[in-house]
Amino acid sequence: MRNDTSCKRLNVISRKRISVLFIFLFLSYFSIAKAEGEKINVTQMMLSTTNSAQVGIPVTVTVNANISGGETLYYKYFYRGNYGTDQYDTSPWVVVQDYVANNSAQYSFPEVGNYIIVVRVVTDPQNEPAFPPIIGQVVTVNDSGKVIISNMLSDATSTPNVGEPVTFTVTAANAAAEDVYYRFYYRANFGTDQYDTSPWIVVQEYSTNNSCQYTFPSASDYIVVVRATTEPANEPQALPIIGGVVSVNEADVFQVTSTAFVEGGDIPDKYSCSGMDVSPPLSFSDVPEGTQSIAVICDDPDAPGGTFVHWVLFNLPGSATSLEENAGSSGTLSNGAIHGINDFGSTSYGGPCPPYGTHRYYFKIYALDTTLGLNVGATKSQVEAAMSGHILSEAQLMGRYGN
Repeated sequence: MRNDTSCKRLNVISRKRISVLFIFLFLSYFSIAKAEGEKINVTQMMLSTTNSAQVGIPVTVTVNANISGGETLYYKYFYRGNYGTDQYDTSPWVVVQDYVANNSAQYSFPEVGNYIIVVRVVTDPQNEPAFPPIIGQVVTVNDSGKVIISNMLSDATSTPNVGEPVTFTVTAANAAAEDVYYRFYYRANFGTDQYDTSPWIVVQEYSTNNSCQYTFPSASDYIVVVRATTEPANEPQALPIIGGVVSVNEADVFQVTSTAFVEGGDIPDKYSCSGMDVSPPLSFSDVPEGTQSIAVICDDPDAPGGTFVHWVLFNLPGSATSLEENAGSSGTLSNGAIHGINDFGSTSYGGPCPPYGTHRYYFKIYALDTTLGLNVGATKSQVEAAMSGHILSEAQLMGRYGN
């Protein structure tokens, strides 16, 4: 793992360098991408040599990939020569092995030079997506002084969310056993019209640290790239490089819902003082990791005398995902949850009961990193004070009720 202080966002790479980097759209993709409704995770490319390849001598390329649905994966292997030269753009892509369910293939290079080797991975070769999962890298053939990158690994076990750190580790060496320096960066909006105008963001400048932790700021498909060289002060044009596409999702959001009413909707009479006065069913989703207990507070900010408290419940187990209907009928629940006192003076749920007009009722749910050392009959203020500094996340559901 890297030293956190060595990994930070730096300035945007110059336009001149961007023009060189643009070809990496075709270069090397560590991919976590969508395919047929499932996620294909391409996690690693490995070469059978850790030194420069030799003309005519086979190099075995192996790719590790998986898919959550368990479908058969098909791999297509190809390369392009003359990377870093004026002939690159007119050089053909050469298919080494067309789509097969084999995650290894042998490459044999015809002449000295720098080659981009690429492997695509799909579940349906007859319907190849526009942006298939792909991985690849530059291989130097018969030049022992060059750095060769043998693999890039990510510690992500699934598609990462916004704000979740992902560590990338690169393995590289050269025949002279010189120190290798690594530079880590990314570019957002891959596969969209905004890609060309999106900046390259440097996460870690050249250092001998071969690991770096990325934290992505928004949901997008990112190209993550790592350069490697023995002379960072004299960066060559045709630089060894590896990278891939990482799909980043919106962070999971703690939510509360009810089958009795929707957000902003009318609360049925059943859950009011005009009906059975039972608490409504509530469900919790995406409860944060590390939640030790859950607290519930329901209040009415529209009451004539100021906010009126209808329900106080705390120490619901952190593993709970719901409260069934009429859970608010007693001081202590069977799962250990404890009722505080409401403004009706009872240690239970008290339903909407406005004297006039339509009022709003907020069901506020708190995920806590501790349990509260309070007893039956604790007030809303006491619960809020005890929760201070322990709230991992909170969610709320608002319903309306009027006479």
